[in-house]
Amino acid sequence: MNGILKIIAGLGITLTGALALSFQHTTTGAIAEFPFSSGAGPGYVQIQELILKPGDSTGWHHHDGPAWVILERGLGVVESEACGSTPLQPGSAFAEPANNIHKVDNFGPGEATIWWATVYPLGSTPIVPNESAPSCVP
Repeated sequence: MNGILKIIAGLGITLTGALALSFQHTTTGAIAEFPFSSGAGPGYVQIQELILKPGDSTGWHHHDGPAWVILERGLGVVESEACGSTPLQPGSAFAEPANNIHKVDNFGPGEATIWWATVYPLGSTPIVPNESAPSCVP
């Protein structure tokens, strides 16, 4: 199953939330975005492909709603505000709860392709950059 179908399958299980991002050396493009309405109010679902070049990072950020992430190719690590880090390899997947500050770094020798899906409320953005790292990060 390709990355986009895995995310869509994951969205079928849980569908509530928000997300937003800003990068310097990456390629990103919205694959699909569509409005929806739920008990929590109107919002958007967005599915994107993100390509991180070797040594690049998403930078510290959070989402106003939940996000689901799959690493399709490359090597990386996800770090969170809880001061933990998790290595990522092709096929790795994780979910980010709303408002959890985190970043993904590409430590591999080649590009890393990440697919992510977010559900975010009307009036917010998919990714919200954070000015500073969590207090546990030097």
